[in-house]
Amino acid sequence: MAAVLRAGSPTSAYSSNYESLSGSSSSTVPGPGALTGKAIKALGRVTIRGIDHFVILRQLSVIVNHFPLPDEKATMIKHIEEIYDHALEFSRQGLYREEINRRALRLLLGQIGIGETHFLMRALCRWDSLELRLFLSEILIQLTPLWNPQLGRVLSSPLFMAYSGSQGPDSTSITPFLLFISKLVRARASTCRAVLDVGFLDVLMIIRALNDLNKEGIITELDSIGNRQQRKRLLAVSNAVLLDIIAYPEHRTVVLSHPICSTWVPPRIDTNEIAPFTCRERALLLTCEQNIPNDESFLYLDLNLPMACKLGCVSELDTEQLVNLLTFQVIYDQSLRVFLLRKSYNAKLDLLSRMIRYMLEHGSAPSAQSAPHPNALRSRYRLLFFLRLIMAIAWGPSNRAALLDAGVVEFLVRIVQTEVPDSYMAIIGASQTTQDHIPAVIREQGLAHVLGGPLAKTSRLVRLISGAFSALFPGDVDPDAIQSESTSSSTFK
Repeated sequence: MAAVLRAGSPTSAYSSNYESLSGSSSSTVPGPGALTGKAIKALGRVTIRGIDHFVILRQLSVIVNHFPLPDEKATMIKHIEEIYDHALEFSRQGLYREEINRRALRLLLGQIGIGETHFLMRALCRWDSLELRLFLSEILIQLTPLWNPQLGRVLSSPLFMAYSGSQGPDSTSITPFLLFISKLVRARASTCRAVLDVGFLDVLMIIRALNDLNKEGIITELDSIGNRQQRKRLLAVSNAVLLDIIAYPEHRTVVLSHPICSTWVPPRIDTNEIAPFTCRERALLLTCEQNIPNDESFLYLDLNLPMACKLGCVSELDTEQLVNLLTFQVIYDQSLRVFLLRKSYNAKLDLLSRMIRYMLEHGSAPSAQSAPHPNALRSRYRLLFFLRLIMAIAWGPSNRAALLDAGVVEFLVRIVQTEVPDSYMAIIGASQTTQDHIPAVIREQGLAHVLGGPLAKTSRLVRLISGAFSALFPGDVDPDAIQSESTSSSTFK
């Protein structure tokens, strides 16, 4: 009984691809009652009515001491994966005494309330789909006062207080719950299916109606600034969750056939606003480890849900339409991420080849001397975005190989030759900095003096080109290599 936590391997580093996680297995994932079974085996069946409960309480007390637990701090705790596995195990209804269930659920609801759910997500992705549905159903029951205030005024739930109390005494927001659901949906298609099966779309309809989430009202109403911003954020997160769901083609029909599709009124205000580039960067190809950015852009406010559900696969779109939708909207971000996760190498190669050919032919930005006008600004924005998109896509060997075979190096060299202004050469020539850590591919292309120089830190264009090379060739750095190219012998148009 002295041993409280089982021995196990330390937690692994963050994973960028939850789709690669295998399904649950009885050989690796604790099943219902697994911990009780271990106690019985160790101490004898006579313990089932008494001593095993004492052992579990001791173990749960140790787990409680870790919470609330920020994800950053959790990475430094040995056996953190097992701590979450045990907390989830104890939350299973009907397998342990109510006292144990309630204490475990309070811990997990508190983590959802503070938005620190990375390791909870990992643990849930190891669960059987039926167990996941049961857990989500219990979470929806306990958080019902979020979308049913009248019930909240009548009933006092300690478990709901664990969620609301984690956010401060005067603030109870639905947003952390939606962010948790959004990340769970992005984890994989099966967890998205579990979210749909427990009635999440019904809940989202109620949340929209309760908070009057329509873009026109939020923008034009004479309400307090704080309340307006909260509703704006809530609308953005709600729209983002729906985009996460319909990114899976097999789940679009579920949304199309649900009343939410007809009641999610498309916006009537068209702002034609281009989001700040840094905002667009933060929202690009979000994984299940990332939260939807909290900014003041209109990235997620304009969602025509019926139209979005009927859009074709990314590979079926006209190339120009796809590039522009990815650049200026977020409607296809998750669809592209799912496509790259699921499709064959040849399918990815075909799509990326078309996009790179289009950018080679039409992607050049107007020169710095051109008179500023909307089309010039949009072209420049699109070029910078495509460079950032290359960095985001190059997350795995298959994607990097497809980009390289699609001609991405030719595209990057062309951009250096045509887009780096002549005026930059004076800055490069005046620099006496020796670059000792430049990727070999940059040196091979004769670009070390540009991409390894001071402009890599001060010019967004040069920084993105350099970042694209580094993403395509991770670890391709020779620590002993010294920049040898002469800056005076190079010319750029």
